[in-house]
Amino acid sequence: MRLANFLERKGLTQQALADELDIPRNTVRRWVNKKATPNAEMLQKLAYFFNVPVDELLNGPTWTRTRNLPVMSR
Repeated sequence: MRLANFLERKGLTQQALADELDIPRNTVRRWVNKKATPNAEMLQKLAYFFNVPVDELLNGPTWTRTRNLPVMSR
């Protein structure tokens, strides 16, 4: 999970996120350190909080970059 990236982007501490979600800071620390993964309900809350899809929290952006291919002339 990429939680540390999202915290950094928003300029939040682990404690601030824990306070926002009303959970122990230790829980957030374990997620950031990849020692645990939030359950489905908490993943939804995190995605809503950061305004991103759940997949982006877990794996990164859901879009892929395309290469600019040269246009072939006839």
